[in-house]
Amino acid sequence: MIKKLESQRAKEVYSFMEKDFKEDEIPEEEDFYAYVKDGSLILYAYEEENREKAYMVWIQKNNIVLITHLAVKEEYRSSGIGSKMIKEMEETFPQVKQWIVEAETEKEAKMEDERKNIQRRFRFYERLGFQKQETIDYVLYGVSYYLFVKSKEKIEPEELAKTMRELYGNHISENKMQIKIDK
Repeated sequence: MIKKLESQRAKEVYSFMEKDFKEDEIPEEEDFYAYVKDGSLILYAYEEENREKAYMVWIQKNNIVLITHLAVKEEYRSSGIGSKMIKEMEETFPQVKQWIVEAETEKEAKMEDERKNIQRRFRFYERLGFQKQETIDYVLYGVSYYLFVKSKEKIEPEELAKTMRELYGNHISENKMQIKIDK
């Protein structure tokens, strides 16, 4: 079962993020708390058997959601929890017409096991119906990402680039986010 987390749980979620993501993939701690407090970032957990097994952080504008962070707690990985969480989010929020996920590119891997994890993440999102947007070069805080999109309607790369800028709004300056469309 998914549940929305209160902003008071931001510190707990941030500590999980520090374990599950590289330092350059998470916002500064104070910024994260401010974004949660002002409602820019929304926190969710996935619970089974009275245990929280995964968490998700997202930004939502209108009927578009950008999942900025999704992680299953280490002891529950490879058990289908991540898939269950995304499917339940889609069922709970049928009004969302577009789901977007950022996933770092293979060139961010420094070791072979990191590269394999990145590729496994790609397959995970693709299995859930997300499509990798290969015509967009997307860099956030110096990290290269692919955007994966699951949409009820076709989205053009230019529209997706505009959407990403709108989703992040005033929280990220132009020099921290670069989006280039390959023709």
